Amino acid sequence: MRQHELIAESMEKKSTYKKIDWQDFFISVIGTAIGIAITFIVDGMLERRSKAQAQRLTAIMVIHDIDSSVEIVKEMREEEERNGELLRFALKQRDHLDYPEKTLTQLIEAVAEQYPGEPAYEFYGKKTAYRAFIDRIYRAARAFLAAGIRRDDAVTICMPNVPQAIDCFYALNRIGAVANMVHPLSAEKEITFYLNISESRIILTLDMFTEKVERAVSEADHPVQILIARMQEVLPLHLAA
Repeated sequence: MRQHELIAESMEKKSTYKKIDWQDFFISVIGTAIGIAITFIVDGMLERRSKAQAQRLTAIMVIHDIDSSVEIVKEMREEEERNGELLRFALKQRDHLDYPEKTLTQLIEAVAEQYPGEPAYEFYGKKTAYRAFIDRIYRAARAFLAAGIRRDDAVTICMPNVPQAIDCFYALNRIGAVANMVHPLSAEKEITFYLNISESRIILTLDMFTEKVERAVSEADHPVQILIARMQEVLPLHLAA
């Protein structure tokens, strides 16, 4: 009799264990489904959402806080709608704007005619008026023409934000040439690549980058003339010394 009771008790325990296993399994499936669903949401929105929002949503995915995740997704969608409205507004306005048929240099010239004495830019406290800016553009354009640069030719400007870079950019625009802007801290191989792909005939840089640019030019697949500018020429007197 005692043996039958032990067998019955053992079967009852096995049944209970089995029931608990199924409950755990069911809970695990639900949790996984929730995680997958929120993962799809994250993947679909990561490209247009801030990193902070993505981190918040990922954290919620881990703890399966559905109410909070739905609220954040709602905020994201509202933000997307606002951005969409701004884009639609900008596109609508574009159709009503009257763009002048002028080059960038011609637009600068128009401003210079109206405000010749006003500062066009300032470098280390030294201001350059539009009248002087236009003169610098014209002189640079004549220098490029004397160097053989013509319409559609490419010139690489490998310089930081200095006045010579601005002057030469608009000078090239004035004669119809292409200004290939390259960061001066680029690696030598990168500079060589940009020279080759743009087929630049000239590269303009500052004296502090001369050696690196010379090595980059030596690896180019065509001849490139190097023009060197000095920052001291455009600095205020108390800094140029």
